[in-house]
Amino acid sequence: MIAPTGPFVPWGAVLFALAVLGFGAFFWRAWRLYRYMRLGRDEARIDHPWRRVRDELVVYLGQRKLLKRPYYVRGLAHAFIFWGFMVITLGTVDLLVDGIFGFHVPGTGSALFAWTIDIFAILVLASIGLAFIRRAYFRPPRMHVALDGYVILALIGLLMVTLLVFEGAGLAAGLLEKGYTPPPIANAILRSIFSRDLAGVVFPVAWWTHVVTVLAFAAYLPQSKHLHIVTTLPNVFFRKQTPRGALGLIEDIENQETFGAAAIRDFSWKQLLDGYTCTECGRCSDNCPALATGKPLDPQKIVLDIRDQLLRDGPKLLADPKADTTAPAHYVESKPEELWACTTCAACVEACPVTIEHIDKIVDMRRHLTLMEGSAPPEAQRAMTNIERAGNPWGEPRETRGDWAKDLRVPTFADKPDAEYLYFVRCAASVDRRNQKVARALVQVLRAAGVSFAILASEETCNGDPARRIGNEYLWQTQAQQNIETFKKYGVRKVIASCPHCFNTIAN
Repeated sequence: MIAPTGPFVPWGAVLFALAVLGFGAFFWRAWRLYRYMRLGRDEARIDHPWRRVRDELVVYLGQRKLLKRPYYVRGLAHAFIFWGFMVITLGTVDLLVDGIFGFHVPGTGSALFAWTIDIFAILVLASIGLAFIRRAYFRPPRMHVALDGYVILALIGLLMVTLLVFEGAGLAAGLLEKGYTPPPIANAILRSIFSRDLAGVVFPVAWWTHVVTVLAFAAYLPQSKHLHIVTTLPNVFFRKQTPRGALGLIEDIENQETFGAAAIRDFSWKQLLDGYTCTECGRCSDNCPALATGKPLDPQKIVLDIRDQLLRDGPKLLADPKADTTAPAHYVESKPEELWACTTCAACVEACPVTIEHIDKIVDMRRHLTLMEGSAPPEAQRAMTNIERAGNPWGEPRETRGDWAKDLRVPTFADKPDAEYLYFVRCAASVDRRNQKVARALVQVLRAAGVSFAILASEETCNGDPARRIGNEYLWQTQAQQNIETFKKYGVRKVIASCPHCFNTIAN
């Protein structure tokens, strides 16, 4: 990386002062945001450390989720901006260190580094051009474009342009340090543009413009949605390592005084960090089946509304730890229908390039509505009542649960306790004639394969997954415990499930 010499060295104190202002503004705002985030409840996220390191390499540095179809082309453009920004940041650090302290970061003067930084500068400029065109003329409906996005793109573009200009001008003016390896693009293009006299003027202007732009970018970054440049790193590291279909468990539920989330302090610190990390790309909403069918759910809006409430309430809560925090979250207060529209399919989580976990927030707010306010929709209330009373959401008699299998002479564990596998039939296949065709077909397949299996018949009860996703964690734990006791009674070790909900609940 080129560093100014000669008359620029006495300006090191000025550069140092500017750096203190720029990075001071960044760290002051970042510290405030961190303190807001820590208002959330504690949550352990340090299990499986090597998996987390792998995620950083693959998801964060490798940009894996951005490079999936149908987003491959624009994902690649973003990846070039990201990779280029990382490389050029190292060069900028070298520039500041040399300008203030008079020495280089080791390795930044090599020919390989010069080639890398120049090539990435061109790739970043091309990608930024595509981003501007797409936002202006080919913007997808899911993308919410604001001035903030254009400002960040302009700042990054200015960084690339000034980098190439001051390198090329430095070459033309002969202002470079002895032994410096000329960067290929700046040498091949810009050196031929500037005369020596003009380059002597352009070099300091471009250099200082680059420095001021870097510091302005640092000061502006934590005020903008592009804070994700910083927060994606920890957000990916602290992502859930449990299976995607698994929901968070309420520990020691009998002794809990409150359930779910209705105010900022009810969300975990990781759920609040998600809000800082949202890029507002709209991929979660673009992939939401509920939104696609006209339901009032927008996963991105839920994440951003929680973030906005944190930014509103954070200063008050920091100033007065005893401040009233019972004011309900936006969705709990006025728009619960958006929460009930969610199918908890996790398409939003799968699509998110920065590993935001939408479902946990929605389920936590549902838990508050269901367990604290008793305000679940009538059909959900009816399903929970039926599960509690009859062991299935439709209220069919528990005693008839095994009737579908009588003509097939399917053994029960009571009759065949040494069976190797339990076939967990599920509620729908037990009481609904159309779904019984699935169970009957699977029985024939298992017999043809010579599998030793049995069913529980009337001893089987709902796994509780519908109640849990509605928000009734208490009922789910009751159902889970009942099934666990039945499994222990017969020594069940292997389970076959024809229902994905049963499989996920039992396995995860």
